[in-house]
Amino acid sequence: MPEVRLPVELTRSRTGRHAARQIVVIVEGRGRSRVLGRPETLDRGVATYTRGQAGYVLLKGFEGYAVHFRLVRGPGGRISGEIRVYSPDGREFLSMVLRRRKLRRRCGDPGLAWVVEEALRAIGLDSHVRRMNVETGC
Repeated sequence: MPEVRLPVELTRSRTGRHAARQIVVIVEGRGRSRVLGRPETLDRGVATYTRGQAGYVLLKGFEGYAVHFRLVRGPGGRISGEIRVYSPDGREFLSMVLRRRKLRRRCGDPGLAWVVEEALRAIGLDSHVRRMNVETGC
């Protein structure tokens, strides 16, 4: 079984106005998910901002879907970023973008929107998404 290597990060800028977060959520079904937010490997990843840590998580033989969040919080607390859904063999099934509290499908299978909803609920960001649009995109 192939392993999937995904970056995780928790950094902030020197002024503290911007923060970057990369986190992985394993969704095994409705109501069943695990959050992986700490680096597990010894090699350090590339951080977006100067303060904090960045690394990688190696996923081997997991059930369900892996959801990778790449989020940036700017001034005023506005959150934007990318969300990608991966299969256990490492293929990308769905790519979405979050801007101005709207989640839009960029590319992939729109039937996997429930996986993104479960992952948002698991990390507590479901209240920050006002609208989800899965009909647009390629």
